[in-house]
Amino acid sequence: MNRLKTLPTIALATLLGVMPAWSQVTIDPPTRSFSKDGGGGSILTAGTGTWTATTAAPWITITPRTTGSAGTSCIYVVNSNLSADTRQGVINIAGTTHTVSQLGYTATLSPTSATVTLTGGARTVGITTSAGVSWTATTSTPWITINTPSGVGSGTVTYTVANYSGVVTRTGSILIGGQTFTVSQTGTDVNIAPYSTEKAYSSD
Repeated sequence: MNRLKTLPTIALATLLGVMPAWSQVTIDPPTRSFSKDGGGGSILTAGTGTWTATTAAPWITITPRTTGSAGTSCIYVVNSNLSADTRQGVINIAGTTHTVSQLGYTATLSPTSATVTLTGGARTVGITTSAGVSWTATTSTPWITINTPSGVGSGTVTYTVANYSGVVTRTGSILIGGQTFTVSQTGTDVNIAPYSTEKAYSSD
């Protein structure tokens, strides 16, 4: 009996013919998309054990329950998106994630791209959307600065491109109201003189 006490729990349970109860909950689907109007969604669970669902997205409400057993569904409601920006939220359930994506109001950019010289400088791009619809302008490109980070309705976004001392053309982007605006910046001109030369076969 003393030898049995020294065995690991799993080995002891197997020796005694008692299998440990593992809890593993799976979900389906892993993602779901919604229009700007929102609506209800559900996550099907399977496996064994119980689950708890949480979300940090204020526009997603898990209802009528945030806990359940494998085999029961997790129900949630997505609010209407009153902006032109696309948004994404996550529901954490039983150690896995369910990603919720939602479109916003339609917005158009004019122009849709720009080419800037190596000296950079301030530029503008127009955005057209419905009255009262909000939007944001963001970028992860370090050499582009957004001067108009947000607005309501149709308007103009001002951005500044830094000076560039490189040779190869570089490309960055700005996300405005769910639409991608591409910025290309040309590099420094490189002149090689002479372009070619001729030498005798026996020369070095």
